[in-house]
Amino acid sequence: SEALRLVRERAPEVALLDIKLPDGTGTDLLAEIRQYDPDCLCIIMTAYADLDSSLAALERGAYHYLQKPVRPMELITLLARASETVGLRKEKINAEDRLRDSEERYRTLFERTANPVFILDERGRYVDANEAALRFFECDKRALLELNVKDLLSPDWEEMSPTQGESFWAAGGVAETEFLVRGRHKTLELTVTPLKLEGGTVVVGVGRDITDRKQSEIERRLLENQLIQAQKMETVGTLAGGISHDFNNLLQGILGYTQILLLDKSPGDSEYGRLKEVEKAALRASELTQQLLTFSRKVESKMRPVDLNQRIREIHRLVERTIPRMIDIELRLYDGLHAVNADPMQLEQVVMNLCLNARDAMPDGGRLLIETRNTTLTESYCSMNMECLPGDHVLLSISDTGVGMEPETLERIFEPFYTTKNAG
Repeated sequence: SEALRLVRERAPEVALLDIKLPDGTGTDLLAEIRQYDPDCLCIIMTAYADLDSSLAALERGAYHYLQKPVRPMELITLLARASETVGLRKEKINAEDRLRDSEERYRTLFERTANPVFILDERGRYVDANEAALRFFECDKRALLELNVKDLLSPDWEEMSPTQGESFWAAGGVAETEFLVRGRHKTLELTVTPLKLEGGTVVVGVGRDITDRKQSEIERRLLENQLIQAQKMETVGTLAGGISHDFNNLLQGILGYTQILLLDKSPGDSEYGRLKEVEKAALRASELTQQLLTFSRKVESKMRPVDLNQRIREIHRLVERTIPRMIDIELRLYDGLHAVNADPMQLEQVVMNLCLNARDAMPDGGRLLIETRNTTLTESYCSMNMECLPGDHVLLSISDTGVGMEPETLERIFEPFYTTKNAG
């Protein structure tokens, strides 16, 4: 009882217990001390006859035992060992506390940082991610930890960055990395750092979401290109309008004199046919100048309500006679299509030109598809496409399975008089 009082008052780190006590046994006292303070090192002192009891005490958690009579140096040596054990235990506890504090600081920093942070194992599988990363990938942690980094990478990323690929994740570095998240392309300015740990190598990725910035850059470039194209077309239109005006004056003289000469000729005259050819050529030239004036907006198109489906069917009958049979023409015309306000002649010319270009792009045959449907243009779409108005519209789509165009050609397709065909 006196020993228990001292234990409660002083909380000793080491206790020497005799195996026999006036009011109990050292073994029972050992059990009570360890119940009160499991960290106290208890050393049993026993006579030779009680050695079995001491061994039993060791099994119950005693640190060591001393056999009576106790030699001072033996006692001092044992106490030194006990003290060393206490010191090691304290160092371990302190190290565990420091480790726990470090883990808590790391976890706090990891979770509260505003940028997406994730960790990959050597196989590229996600092993951890913070809340910002989960928001970026738009999934919960359980779902993310079942994925490999390649599962979320945009298929185009390695093609856009061929020097990075798998070596990027192995060696580390900084790159704009594109992910495909729920069908939407999202971009991280990503810093990748491989770390070698005892259990293997992990890869830490720290990113900054630049999706909106990249989208803004794309939209800005698109608007700049549209503005440049509009300015170029305006310049060409002004030039075409000026040329057409002067050319029309010249044609007026040619047509006038030709028709005056025809007044004096009868159809049987040898010169009558030649003059009619001159008149016909001048009229065709006049039609060309009319088209130039329409393009330059010096005159208004002859707009009127048009049934687009009916007009496409009429063009289809004409196209069938000019396109080889090895090219299949398919119409997908939407029932209930809205009427449109258009110039029928211009519409026919546009569709015919597209169909003839499609024919030239499929020398070995293919499929030409003409489609119509109703559509609605949104405010966001119109903000990125000049001269568009939001609301209900009709979509006309013409596509083919031909060879396509080089990027250089594609940039010039709306330039007047531009062609890839040889002269003649």
